[in-house]
Amino acid sequence: MIIVTIKRLGASISAIVAIVTLVVIIRAITFPNYQYDEGECSSNDVDFIHLSTSIIERFQQAIRLQTVFNENESFNTTAFLELHRLLIHHYPFVHNTSFISREVINHYSLLYTIQGSDPTLMPYMLTSHLDVVPAQKDEWSVDPFSGSIVDAFIYGRGTLDDKNGVIGLMEALEFRLSRNIRPKRSFYLAFGHDEEVTGLHGAHHIGKVLADRGVRLDFILDEGMMIIEGAGPGIDGPVAFIGVTEKGHVTLELTVANGTDNPIMPEATSNIGILAKAMAKLENVGHLNLFGYGPEVQMLEHMATLMSIPYRLIMTNLWLFSHLVGYIFDLNRTTRAYIKTSTSVTMFHSNTISTNVGPSSVVAIVNHRIHPSQSVTDIVNYDKAIIDDNRIKFKILDSCNPPTVSPWTSRGYKIIYKSIRQIFKDVPVVPAVMIGNTDTLHYQHLTKNIYRFAPSYLLSTKDLSRIHGIDERISLENYQQTLNFYFHIYDNADEGISMLHRDKDRAMEL
Repeated sequence: MIIVTIKRLGASISAIVAIVTLVVIIRAITFPNYQYDEGECSSNDVDFIHLSTSIIERFQQAIRLQTVFNENESFNTTAFLELHRLLIHHYPFVHNTSFISREVINHYSLLYTIQGSDPTLMPYMLTSHLDVVPAQKDEWSVDPFSGSIVDAFIYGRGTLDDKNGVIGLMEALEFRLSRNIRPKRSFYLAFGHDEEVTGLHGAHHIGKVLADRGVRLDFILDEGMMIIEGAGPGIDGPVAFIGVTEKGHVTLELTVANGTDNPIMPEATSNIGILAKAMAKLENVGHLNLFGYGPEVQMLEHMATLMSIPYRLIMTNLWLFSHLVGYIFDLNRTTRAYIKTSTSVTMFHSNTISTNVGPSSVVAIVNHRIHPSQSVTDIVNYDKAIIDDNRIKFKILDSCNPPTVSPWTSRGYKIIYKSIRQIFKDVPVVPAVMIGNTDTLHYQHLTKNIYRFAPSYLLSTKDLSRIHGIDERISLENYQQTLNFYFHIYDNADEGISMLHRDKDRAMEL
């Protein structure tokens, strides 16, 4: 009887394995392809923007202006005002057209309002920022504020973050206006001047101005994620990532103040020891693996049909392999950032002034980048539970909850998608989570459709270190692509989007 039961159990298990295997294979074969042919922008098109010497020189002039906004909120006001003058000088159609108005917001940020011919269409907004992070000349192979061209690359601070966006948007708009093209749909261009720090002096004020006027937007496209070679698992070529959300953040001050430690007759655990133990707990335990609770699943599924067979079998069957994929993502610090709230102890100091006197107060600063499925409150409560020590006091210095995840079925997403596919024809486009923060945090009240993408093409993931790092650069070819990408954003926003592709239940509906 027992033997018969075991045989039946074995047969049942074999049948289940066979069925699951069959389902996995069928899903891998029939899984929908999210990548559609949108036609290609050709250099022979009459509306193609060809890179000329004058266009390059205008970009170089913008790079040479050291519009650095420092963390201590100091900045060279003259450089920002000179950049304002440069834009007015180089783009006469933009600044002398009756349906375009220009406003200076809080002295240094810029807001352009472009009135479309059809007031019934909901407006949109494209944003970039005027400021850049500092750069040390002796660390670079060229002067970081020279705009030098070396081996068909323009080098300089802001070539990727984010003067390529500011100048690219202006060039594309000037090109359209010079051909007497008036937009149907109204839109805004918003250029903040302190995005690299907080955006509180620039984008925050722009957002308030628009809100006070009752403006509601169809969508927002800001800088953010890019096109990167070798960034997709199981995909050899480039992938374009559109940020549909970004991580939140919270900066915590943790303090222990139990009176002065006596080095002659010390307590069993010093104030420094108490706090050091707490920091070790935070780093060693870490936050929860939340793979499957954010857009990371959709990111992988949008790439699945382009992957090599082993990856495709897994990514088209995340209902079965999600725990495995989450575990693998957790092994690498780059992929880990997509599935977890990150923890970074950034400062640790005490108030002691002598080597012979123990501190009465010890402070640590902890920075968390919050997963889209969590909140600031979740993180603080989790940290307190991990540390489990009421001698440590918590204080929130700065915080922002993660923004709502924007849909990848909206008109705005499809406009961006189509424009990418027109300029970068064979590059797959996927929704993703942006790890850093952008000025869009100050625009959340204007629309639910916020996207973060810059048409920058990085040859490898190693090139990511050039942003805010050494030898930031953009290729001449990619800068030309940038201009034409923004031209097509303007164009597609006017023409509307008709998605003819239908894929069963996964069809992208308007």
